[in-house]
Amino acid sequence: VALIATSAVGLISYRTTSARLSSEVDRSITQAAQQMLDLSQNGRVRVPSRSLLEVYWVRVLGADGSVVASSFPDDVPVDPDAEAVIGQPRALDRSTVAVTGTDARVHTMGLPNGAVQIGRSLDEVDSVLDDLRRRTLILVIAVSMAAALAGWLIAGTVAAPMSRLTKAAEEVGSSGRLDVAVPGTGTDEVGRLGGAFRDMLG
Repeated sequence: VALIATSAVGLISYRTTSARLSSEVDRSITQAAQQMLDLSQNGRVRVPSRSLLEVYWVRVLGADGSVVASSFPDDVPVDPDAEAVIGQPRALDRSTVAVTGTDARVHTMGLPNGAVQIGRSLDEVDSVLDDLRRRTLILVIAVSMAAALAGWLIAGTVAAPMSRLTKAAEEVGSSGRLDVAVPGTGTDEVGRLGGAFRDMLG
């Protein structure tokens, strides 16, 4: 039960955190896109010089889907969903693509004469999720072991008096003597059973 419960909590926490981090990445890319569009001149989008390029990648696509300018670290093909927004102002496509061997979140925004793509590496997100997976696994193992140990101790505490009571009953049955010492005292189930057995022998 402890294993199932902690695993369920860990899975829910992982998925919730993953969705939240992805949402934050999308929000940051949207803000960067707005900042870049605010800096555009005469409706023409240019790849910024440095500030945005420290975190984000920018690629400008022409009306035919060709790359006009790019700061992407790799020549990533334009996927069909991104091509669909070319030439459509205010159209937007969000996708996760592989860039230089790592996942990246890429937003493609349609423009009257093409499109602009802004991407951001998901290395930080993947690092946080990897750490969360490790911590969750350690927690699941620790809680399960603690629950198993507690269950073993509790079972031993209950089973030992029951075993002694069983031996007393077997001795009465085999010897026929009624003066056998019957263990079990207290108000718990084992104590009440021992008391009832003593009364029966009396």
